Amino acid sequence: MPPLGSTHRRPTTSAALGADPGPTSMPGGGGVLATAAGTYLLAWVVGLVVAPASPGAFATAAEVHAFFAAHGGAALVQSALVHGVAGLALAGWVLAVAARSRRARRSVAAAGLAAALLSLVQAATMAVLVVQAEAGRVSATDDAFDLINRLDTFKLLALGVLVALASVQGRGQRPAWLGWFGAGAAVLLPVSGAAFLVDVPALTSLLFASLPLLLAWVGAMTLVLLRSSVRMRRGAGAAARRSARSRAG
Repeated sequence: MPPLGSTHRRPTTSAALGADPGPTSMPGGGGVLATAAGTYLLAWVVGLVVAPASPGAFATAAEVHAFFAAHGGAALVQSALVHGVAGLALAGWVLAVAARSRRARRSVAAAGLAAALLSLVQAATMAVLVVQAEAGRVSATDDAFDLINRLDTFKLLALGVLVALASVQGRGQRPAWLGWFGAGAAVLLPVSGAAFLVDVPALTSLLFASLPLLLAWVGAMTLVLLRSSVRMRRGAGAAARRSARSRAG
């Protein structure tokens, strides 16, 4: 049943073809989007410098335990930032982005929230890992470390799906370069996640490249959406003024 006061109209060409009917207004003037994006980026930047580089995914159990026994506190702070804070910020950012689309809202939100949830599980697992390392349990420490890496594989897959969906649902409404940027990130992220499964140097190199690419995409997408929101508000204000002048005349 159509809403009260609506009339039946023939669908436009874009609607008939199944294209995205266009962005909706951004709640809070984009404040949620900007705050979430800023928090996400800052959590990663700060998190990367608060602890030394952790062992590789295929390090021995003894190496893993020795590292976390020596740097458990720093590793816990780092994980709280790059997994905990970043995971919560990602959830807020994804919901703000999903609100911009009528058609792709659920799929974008589902992919992003899945990645955010996996990130929070990683944070919890790191807390367990540090406890095991401090207790001298080498095997348990290595098992927790391996689980965090496996979760990263699935998180990168979810992030790749998120980037792909967000890029496709905004096609034709955003700069072409952002679409190509998103296409590259959507491919690189899940492929780089294989670095945690197979010991191939090329995949490890892709993994290191995937993080700055993801952060750059989040920043670029945020700026484009904020600019779009400003244009929408200006257009709405101009239309309101024209309508007022028309009624006054």
